Amino acid sequence: MTILTLHGLGKRYGSVVALDNIDLEVPAGSRTAIVGPSGCGKTTLLRLIAGFEMPDAGCISLGGTVLLDGKTAVPAHKRRIGYVSQEGALFPHLTIADNIGFGLARRDPERHKRIAELMARVELPVEMMNRRPHELSGGQQQRAALARALALRPRLMLLDEPFSALDAGLREAMRDMVGELLSAAGITTILVTHDQAEALSFAEHLVVMRDGAVVQSGTPQQLYLQPRDAVTARFLGEAIILDAVIVDGRAQFAFGDIAADASAPADKVRVMLRPEQVRMTAASADTANARVLSRAFRGPTCRLVVQSLSASANTITLVVSSLDSPEVGELLRLAVIGPVHVL
Repeated sequence: MTILTLHGLGKRYGSVVALDNIDLEVPAGSRTAIVGPSGCGKTTLLRLIAGFEMPDAGCISLGGTVLLDGKTAVPAHKRRIGYVSQEGALFPHLTIADNIGFGLARRDPERHKRIAELMARVELPVEMMNRRPHELSGGQQQRAALARALALRPRLMLLDEPFSALDAGLREAMRDMVGELLSAAGITTILVTHDQAEALSFAEHLVVMRDGAVVQSGTPQQLYLQPRDAVTARFLGEAIILDAVIVDGRAQFAFGDIAADASAPADKVRVMLRPEQVRMTAASADTANARVLSRAFRGPTCRLVVQSLSASANTITLVVSSLDSPEVGELLRLAVIGPVHVL
């Protein structure tokens, strides 16, 4: 079931096209991540959904209710959409309790109880109620911002890179906590990020944007293993892209003859595989099909550049454990676990 539908959404800033004819459906109760390089239109898209800006074209509906089209424009405060920004945007002159309860009626007898419940939900100690934002750590401020967004029981939660300012360990813990909390509450969530690992680990539904347009959408597994093009493949992680020939549904290339996800015969295609599909063993001159060209030590891992011994002399990059990493010049036998993806 779809809860959010965008159709033909467009936005320009002067001569700059920020969004170009965006069509998107977000499944109800899902965690959706929109990922793309800086300047691709991710945040602009989120702000249009929230109602902070108006598009030049297109329509938006939420839960069957039209929020925006050529005749209707529901204001942001009536959309019941929560929004958490990168900075948290807490009011510095208000206490944490007043920040969290900002949208709640001040005369509501249940107000204090509701604030305490929200603090407990995001794991903020109740003794922080009367502190000011500057007295909290970055992670605690983001928890308070999330509690404020949850206060009005939103139908949809928008997260605009809310973890990017946190250090690595805290960022991962916060992401997991927020994802579990929103899923448990049944709130559909859209996360905008430029961090591919964050998008892949957070999302049930992944959307890749580039140059103001949606390039591809689907499950993280689909996009990671079957990207639409080489640019998307490399954006979502390390990718090995090689020339190949398709014969009887198999890709013949420098490192093997492997099942492919396209069966039509072709004399020349490009195939993609992920480094984790490559298995490497030491080899003799009779069995080797590759040689180590360079080796970069990176602590727990080593980054290897390996060259095929075939006439094509293809090179690929692998990351392996530093405990048993081969040396420069060592001969290897590479085997690929298929299938490979035909671009």
